[in-house]
Amino acid sequence: MASRDLQIDITKGIAIVLMIIGHCSLFGGTIRYLIFSFHMPLFFIYSGYFFRDKSIVEVAKTGFDRLVKPYFIFAILTEVLYRLFWRKNVLSCLIDILFAHGGPKHTLLFPTETSLGPIWFLMALFWCRFFYAIIYKVSKSNINLSVIIAFVISYFAICVGKYWLNLPLGILTGASGLAFYGVGSIIRNMSSKYVYVTAVIWLFAVLFHKTYVDMVNFDYLFYPFDIVCAIGGSLFVFIVSGFLATKKLVFATLGKNTLEILCIHQIVFHVCNIFGCSSHSLFFFLLNIFIPIFLITIVLSKWTNRS
Repeated sequence: MASRDLQIDITKGIAIVLMIIGHCSLFGGTIRYLIFSFHMPLFFIYSGYFFRDKSIVEVAKTGFDRLVKPYFIFAILTEVLYRLFWRKNVLSCLIDILFAHGGPKHTLLFPTETSLGPIWFLMALFWCRFFYAIIYKVSKSNINLSVIIAFVISYFAICVGKYWLNLPLGILTGASGLAFYGVGSIIRNMSSKYVYVTAVIWLFAVLFHKTYVDMVNFDYLFYPFDIVCAIGGSLFVFIVSGFLATKKLVFATLGKNTLEILCIHQIVFHVCNIFGCSSHSLFFFLLNIFIPIFLITIVLSKWTNRS
């Protein structure tokens, strides 16, 4: 088995914590702009970082096992909770699961569509990887052409999703992430000067609230600039993670278990909502931060050591 990249694990660990903080309305202003400038694009970028040429069937099969199955398990569990405690309409539950949508955006197909929550990411990443594998085959393994096509499709998907309608199972959200995934596939060869330039651009953009990326709602301030800033923010965290790689920090453990943390956060997030714990409260923040971290760093590590 290939050894893991510790710096990438720390990067993902920091990003998953920022994702949880981003779901807490307790934080606003510059903190919110900082988080929403790059936190979800980062996961697409570093997924693309590990892109390898595989058959489309293999990509689909692997994605189904690692992403689609967990999505349906936790989506169904979420809707069962709402059905039990809120007597939520069965049709609304099915629509939520069908659309895999993390935000309350209106769609022409189902105006009553509601938010399923954080696990929208699982279906989006599945489609993003699947579409990019097709693009890479169609472009005859030309990586630069693949990235260009990915940007075009990404922008088209954002326009359709924002101004017209959303498609089932996170298809458009996944397509919108192609730009970030494509960048990730070529980021290994990026000159260090471009790394630092994009990081500096991102920092100034955040300070002056000039960049914002809400992928699930297809919400961008200015698409080309937001792409640059998302890359810069992701690279900045990667640079910081390099300095932290020699330290024994919890972020590396979190980064190895981002899928598990996302699924735990999904349940805690909705249980809080069901029982009236406001996302603006400190209690909501503490529950959503410490329960996933405790379960992953303490319970999971002890279970792993025993086995």
